[in-house]
Amino acid sequence: MAAIQKSPQLEKQLLKQEMDDIKQEVKELVEEIKEEIRLQQIELKKEMAELKREMDAEKGGMKDAMDRVKEDAKITSLEMQAEMEQSKLEGERIKEEAQAELEKSKEDFAETAESIKGVLEESKQEMREASEESKKVLEELQSTAAIDKEEQRRIMEEAKKEMLESMREVRQELAAMGKDFDKITGDAKKDAFKDSGSVLSEMRKAQVASKLAHEEVASLANFNQVVDKGELLKEQQEQEKAVKSAREVGMREIRLAKVETKESLAKDRAENERRLRRDALKRVRDKKLEDARKAKRESDSEKRAERKLKLRSLGDRDSKVGEDGPDGKRRGRKSVSRKFGEDDGLDSGKGGEKGTGRQAQSAAGLGAGSDVSLDETPFDIQLREEQLRKQREEEMLRLEQERLNRQKIILEEFKERIRNLKKRLERGGVEEYPILVDLGDVYLEAQKYLNSLDVKDRNRWLEDEPTLVMGSHEIAIWAYKMALERRPENGELNLTLGKIYDELDDEENAERHALIAKELFTKKRMANQLDKVEQLLNDLKMEPEPNPNPVDTTLTAPEGDFLAEPAVSETPEL
Repeated sequence: MAAIQKSPQLEKQLLKQEMDDIKQEVKELVEEIKEEIRLQQIELKKEMAELKREMDAEKGGMKDAMDRVKEDAKITSLEMQAEMEQSKLEGERIKEEAQAELEKSKEDFAETAESIKGVLEESKQEMREASEESKKVLEELQSTAAIDKEEQRRIMEEAKKEMLESMREVRQELAAMGKDFDKITGDAKKDAFKDSGSVLSEMRKAQVASKLAHEEVASLANFNQVVDKGELLKEQQEQEKAVKSAREVGMREIRLAKVETKESLAKDRAENERRLRRDALKRVRDKKLEDARKAKRESDSEKRAERKLKLRSLGDRDSKVGEDGPDGKRRGRKSVSRKFGEDDGLDSGKGGEKGTGRQAQSAAGLGAGSDVSLDETPFDIQLREEQLRKQREEEMLRLEQERLNRQKIILEEFKERIRNLKKRLERGGVEEYPILVDLGDVYLEAQKYLNSLDVKDRNRWLEDEPTLVMGSHEIAIWAYKMALERRPENGELNLTLGKIYDELDDEENAERHALIAKELFTKKRMANQLDKVEQLLNDLKMEPEPNPNPVDTTLTAPEGDFLAEPAVSETPEL
């Protein structure tokens, strides 16, 4: 009978042992899977680094070729510029030579004019001399009266004719010299302008040739760039196909790193603000406490000084009252002290029961008027502050635990909703489209909530209770695509997929689904939805540059059945 009663307990123990073994095996299996995933990630990172190095090397070769083309174009341009400078210098030289010829002709003309002036001066001198001689002759004739008047007139006319003839010859020579000068200067100007015109035409031809050479070099460079760019794009597409399985992991790591950096900065900023606030409050409390102590010390010193003054005045009264009174009797100090004791509480006799005097009253008033005791030591203050600190720490721990409990409740709600939707799909016999849409919505909401948590909380749930973390953009996309297979003409789902791809920085798929949604909404004349699509397209156009690692556009189904629960969650709870 005892053996029969123990058999259920033994079975429970065996079952518990089996459960522990299964749990340990599952845990080891999970660790092995994590290690394999980590090794695969390391290998993928190495492959991506190698591909990046190869791409950098190819880019370096293309860059060298482009640099050589640019250098050749630069050399050609410099040669053209040198030729143009040479032509310009040649033109300036010819112009200078023509200018020199003109200057020389001017100098020759000036010399000729000087010589003509000299001839004219000589002619004038000769005419003056001839007139002098004629005057002398006339004087001689007049004096001698040997020659009659007719002879004098004839001689004067001949002299006049000779003078006119000489003047005419001089004028003719001057006119001939002017014509020769004009001819010489005109020929020089024509030659100079002719040479400068040829130089300018040569310069224009050189400029046209340089421009054509530049255009040819630029077109060649653009052609080479287009060809090289096409080859590079082709290689990049091949490389993207080779590493598309690692893109999703890379994008997730980048997003997590961004979120971690942002949250760590926010956390550090908040921690610094809290620390500064605590320090400020502590300084204020310390200052208030010190002020209260100082005020109490000053008040006590004033009260002690007042008591001393009163006692001194009473002593003076005793010395006066101890003398003979007006009736001749000597009054002692006892009666005065008794009277004073009855009034002020200083006597230890009958008046001592009315109170302990003004000292007791002042001490009682001091104790009731302040929360800080004058007898409190620094150790007491430190002990009180330590107790307050422990209370604050306990309160913070309690609030932290409540916050984690709220997060766990929300994650469990997401998990329960996903599990119920999966069960409805597995049972069959129902319309799958709304269930798939709801499933995608729940996965998307869970992912957004997970992203809203800080890095510390997210890592805690991923490590301690990974079965609660059900959010995933990829499974949400897959659920929406399965729903689209049931109803391809749904614009809302296409718009939702476009927004998700936009969040994942996959512009190509985001634009594709946005355009499909725009076409469907246009057919149905849904203006409000069209505005949302236009807003999404505008946001996509405002992106500064495309993401070098977009999410895979041909999303494959998750390994196994994504409707099934994870392997870890199938472990029974003990």
